[in-house]
Amino acid sequence: MIIEAPVYRLESAGNSILEVLDDVDAVIFTSAKSFELSGFRPQDAKNIRSIAIGQKTADAMQKSGVHPDIIGNGTLEDCLSSLS
Repeated sequence: MIIEAPVYRLESAGNSILEVLDDVDAVIFTSAKSFELSGFRPQDAKNIRSIAIGQKTADAMQKSGVHPDIIGNGTLEDCLSSLS
């Protein structure tokens, strides 16, 4: 029998993404939870390309009013190649 289960838990590191947004051109959210913990707001997306690693993350972003510029196929490699 094979059982698939998550083996990690995402917790905030205590750093704020909002402190560095002036210095970046794009941000990739790798999960819905990482987006929710980030504090990223619709107004932050005005000058920064926002990227969702996949559809589930994009759905969470859109629910908060942030419409991702790129929705990847679930891999960082896809997201990075879409930026090129």
